[in-house]
Amino acid sequence: MATNTTYAGARGGSLLSAVAQKVRHAYAIRRRRAAFARMLDLDQAVLDDIGLSRADIYWGLSLPLEENAAVVVRNKRATERRASH
Repeated sequence: MATNTTYAGARGGSLLSAVAQKVRHAYAIRRRRAAFARMLDLDQAVLDDIGLSRADIYWGLSLPLEENAAVVVRNKRATERRASH
C-alpha cells in the first residue's frame, strides 16, 4: 500500500507542478503582451526611431496570445524592408 500512496503522491505533485507551470507560463504571456501594448504610449518620433507604426502594434495585439507579438511584428517589418529594397 505504501508504494501506491507514494506513487499517487508523486503523481499528484507532478500534476500540481504541471498546473503551476501552466499558470506561470500564462502569466508570463500576459506580462509580455502588456509590455508590448505599452508601446502605444510612445511618441511617434520614438516609434519612427525603432521602425514601428501604431498600426504594427495594433496588428501585433490582434495576434493570438501564444504568439510573441514583438517577435512576429519585428520579423514582419524586416521582411517588408527586405522586399522594398
